[in-house]
Amino acid sequence: MALPLTYSRRKRIRDQEGKTPELRIFPIGQKLLQQIFNEFIKIDRELSSYGEPLFRALVAHLRDDLAKPALARGQTLSEEFYWWWMSEHQVCCPHHDYRLDAIEIACTYPFTYIREMSATEPELSYRPAQNIVEAIKNINARMEEDGLGYRFVDKQVIEVTAEYLYQNAIAPVLGITAHKDFAAVDQEFRDALAELRAGNFDDCIADCGNAFESTLKVIAAKKQWPVRPSDRAANLIAMAFEKKLIPDHLQSQFTSFRNVIMGIPTMRNNEGGHGAGTEPRVVEKHFADYMVQQTAAAILFLIKCV
Repeated sequence: MALPLTYSRRKRIRDQEGKTPELRIFPIGQKLLQQIFNEFIKIDRELSSYGEPLFRALVAHLRDDLAKPALARGQTLSEEFYWWWMSEHQVCCPHHDYRLDAIEIACTYPFTYIREMSATEPELSYRPAQNIVEAIKNINARMEEDGLGYRFVDKQVIEVTAEYLYQNAIAPVLGITAHKDFAAVDQEFRDALAELRAGNFDDCIADCGNAFESTLKVIAAKKQWPVRPSDRAANLIAMAFEKKLIPDHLQSQFTSFRNVIMGIPTMRNNEGGHGAGTEPRVVEKHFADYMVQQTAAAILFLIKCV
């Protein structure tokens, strides 16, 4: 965690030892809002030195999305954003989502802008200041400490349903799939996370299945297995075992794991990826949460087996 281990923080950590952290996705409290805004100020200060304040980008984006001539009263853009950020009612989910949008923009815009400046003025040296990187780390650390179930990872805000699974499955998968060979897997898994956050749970499940299949196809291509582009997950899983991706002496220990892997395409076929028919299909959030966690663990395991 990027935050300093002060007395009060050490005490809170001690009090939480041995307990499973409880994460919520709503609401964002006033204290956390202020803490995150303080990090926005640091990012804005650094970007202002490049001639492009952060609050200009934030206010412009939110005015467009909210279809408002102004977010709130304020003599400056930073004041306008601040009073909207701190005072907007959180009884409606869209307002909550727009705050998450603001976090995502604040964490991605500096890199986008500086990269664009580097392309147009190559004689100048543009690179994100360490203060910006630290501010983003602090935003994640503040959300973690407060128990808010979101993190900014690479290019987007994702929902974190369980801290342990996030640290040991989802975050490592996003790191590994950043490699160009796994570009399709990376995009499909990120789509699943985005659909989970948006509440599109059937699409989330379908995207998880796509990411899982793509992982097996990448591994099959690397190992030159005789598979066809049209092969589905069940065929690909059977090939993975036939080709000893998992060694013989470990297969008995991974029988249950194989059943878990088989559960991914099965759940996708039953809960998502097909038409609803005459009866409206309702996919519950806990199904989608489970699918994301199961898929992340399976992808991580398979890639590490290669």
